[in-house]
Amino acid sequence: MSIFGWINHSKPESASKVERSSIPGQPLAAAYSLAQIRPSEKAVIKGFAPELAADRRIHLQAYGVLPGRSVYITQHSPVVVLRVDHLEIALETEMARQILVEMSADVLLKSSDPITKLG
Repeated sequence: MSIFGWINHSKPESASKVERSSIPGQPLAAAYSLAQIRPSEKAVIKGFAPELAADRRIHLQAYGVLPGRSVYITQHSPVVVLRVDHLEIALETEMARQILVEMSADVLLKSSDPITKLG
């Protein structure tokens, strides 16, 4: 089952990562937009960009795109496709840019593993 997002005509989000902490007193964690996560990687939803319309946010939440939920990216072209539990959702890139995520811990561990870097 898929759902296509809507094109948002607001200014595009910067492609660089944003440094922020999700828990007071914890070190800063790198936050990205969903559009920046590569296919075959996992991420954890942290929230939504302030410019995302409330009705679109509610629609995404109804499909399980909720803060704290893990998502798996399956493709980026022609649309961003993510898997939440057993549901695949297709979103326009502009919509994916308005969903804020952090890299999943297992992805971060792989990227810091010296053996992985060599391969």
